[in-house]
Amino acid sequence: MLSWIPKHWGGKYEVPEVGVAHTFAEPDSIQCTTNAHYFMAFLSTLPKRTRSLNSDQLLTGSSPAGSFEIFPQTSDLFSSWPTAKETLLVGFLPQQFARLAQLEHEGSSFELHQPGIGVVDKKALFLCQQIKHEMLNESVGRGESLEALMTLLGIHILRTYTNLGCKPVKVRGGGLSARSWSRVYEYIHENTGNKLTLEMLAETAFLSPSHFLRAFKETTGQTPHQYILKARLGMARGLMYKTELSFEDIAKISGFASNSHMSISIKKMWGMTPTKLRSLLKNQP
Repeated sequence: MLSWIPKHWGGKYEVPEVGVAHTFAEPDSIQCTTNAHYFMAFLSTLPKRTRSLNSDQLLTGSSPAGSFEIFPQTSDLFSSWPTAKETLLVGFLPQQFARLAQLEHEGSSFELHQPGIGVVDKKALFLCQQIKHEMLNESVGRGESLEALMTLLGIHILRTYTNLGCKPVKVRGGGLSARSWSRVYEYIHENTGNKLTLEMLAETAFLSPSHFLRAFKETTGQTPHQYILKARLGMARGLMYKTELSFEDIAKISGFASNSHMSISIKKMWGMTPTKLRSLLKNQP
């Protein structure tokens, strides 16, 4: 999806239907036909920039930090900039964006509305800064955290830059019902070692992603990411006590991206290395 972005511009993260690129680009230009829906936030101020979108008309203007732009799939895009810029670009394949629209608004048909050059979107900027933070730090659970943040950005775009935003959204107060919490709890603990996304959990609770996120936090006092991390730590701790499996195998079974990610998480939780933790567990009465 992001192959058209030069590698030297910066880091990328991609899964089959969504991707993100955090770029630093020196003065340059680009011309392409977009192969997905792209949403770009300027993380630095660009005093002057020229752009055309599905037109021969060139528009020139300033793009302050926080400016947000939309390039729908099959758009003919030309852009040039005389000074260096830092941006965050998130791309959704149309079927994934339509699926998100169905989950959030019960309607997969929508029209994207352009915000225009230089329009600042503070909420989109906040979400994009969180995505940038995850990409740079490569923290534990990075993939799931990035995908959850991109889902939240997609929801914000649907509410703010499409005709779906004009439709009333059903707001459900309170936390998860006992039945919904039971389903979600079982799903998480039966799939701790597998990939768990915000969309998967929301579907299990029969809620939209945004409603689920709010209800889950009200029920548990934690975000899904925080809760899943603790569940994985609990599984890893149990395997260290009950088995002689290697740390690499324990990390894989428990759903950690690698042994090093598991080690970092254990150090943060219990203040010791996996070796020390296993020794303490094996020697306890």
